[in-house]
Amino acid sequence: MSQTTQRLLIVDPDREAGKLLVSLAGRFGIEARTLTTANEFIELYSGWQPTLVCVSLNVADMDGVELIRWLSDRECDAKLIITGDADGKVLHTAASLAAARHLDVAGILRKPFASEDTTALFEATQMKQEAVTLREIEQAFGRGEIVLRYQPKVSLDGDKLPLKGAEALVRWHHPVRGVLSPDRFLGAIADFGMMGQLTDRVIDIAFSDLARWTYLPPDFTMAVNVPGDLLTDLSLPDKIEQKARSTGIDPKRIVIEITESVALDDQPTTLDVLTRMRLKGFALALDDFGTGYSSLVELYRMPFSEIKIDRSFVSQVERDQDARTIVRSIVGLGHNLGLRVVAEGVETSKILNFLSEVGCEQAQGYFITVPLAAEAFENFVRRWTNRKPALRVITDNAAGKRSGAAA
Repeated sequence: MSQTTQRLLIVDPDREAGKLLVSLAGRFGIEARTLTTANEFIELYSGWQPTLVCVSLNVADMDGVELIRWLSDRECDAKLIITGDADGKVLHTAASLAAARHLDVAGILRKPFASEDTTALFEATQMKQEAVTLREIEQAFGRGEIVLRYQPKVSLDGDKLPLKGAEALVRWHHPVRGVLSPDRFLGAIADFGMMGQLTDRVIDIAFSDLARWTYLPPDFTMAVNVPGDLLTDLSLPDKIEQKARSTGIDPKRIVIEITESVALDDQPTTLDVLTRMRLKGFALALDDFGTGYSSLVELYRMPFSEIKIDRSFVSQVERDQDARTIVRSIVGLGHNLGLRVVAEGVETSKILNFLSEVGCEQAQGYFITVPLAAEAFENFVRRWTNRKPALRVITDNAAGKRSGAAA
């Protein structure tokens, strides 16, 4: 399938900002036009049929919220980028509004634009979202194309940052499209009713690898993700325990991360499954806390032992006071409830230092390393354990060519 040329339509009264976006988009082969008024944008929109739309909240003749409403009314299927010089909270609220109006929000850019943020955003829009077929998925399971990447977790207790665990992240090593991230195929797997099969595969691989890594300390944990809709299976705790025992793994070394895009069901079946998980020794983590449907009610009613602060907050603590306040509050809440707190999305030393200062127990993110294949993870563990303070841990991230550094 040939890839259609992307077309970016920008509306921003700041001509220089528009020119900058056009220039950066050109580096990715994106055809771009910049306009300064909403009327010009509306006039050109239908005829030009953009695949990307960049809307400033500060347009004079129709503010950005009104323009978002206009795009929604026309069932716009272009990816939306929201920009502006408003504070981060306003930008994030506008993005939430756009998503609630069923627009495909690619991200936000706060002025003045940071080149790395803009570049990362354009890179993310380049992924071809071709449909995944049932035949391809069945072949992926049959041919062993479902693989894992491991992202280490480090302790923030002291300055040595010892490794405390890893999260198993699923990937699809597609024979034609390359390594696919979860957002490229999880939706299709769910639609075809194969999430249970995928979860079984992930657990089998992760437990097998953990069992092989006999050099790791006995308190090193492995986190695996379990979709919330599988929590209606009363036999799930027994199945996971059997897999752990058969590979010689103590359930206490396993963290079950509950991922959910809708509210967790607190009906008896869900509570039954989660409670039995804890009774069998598994730790339970509420993933992406602070976003979506995560709530205090879930922490109160359900037997979680850990909360993970969503990367959307963690990544902004360097430049957003509200994000710092939220992260600090979540850490305090977790401690008061007797829960371990883990932060994901740690990309700089300043973020790591802030998390340490507010008492967050563990962290993971590109600053430490990108997710690694099993062999690369083994090499990383040896290097990290034997590192000296000045050692830089250089990693190759295909999505953004980022580098991490040992603190």
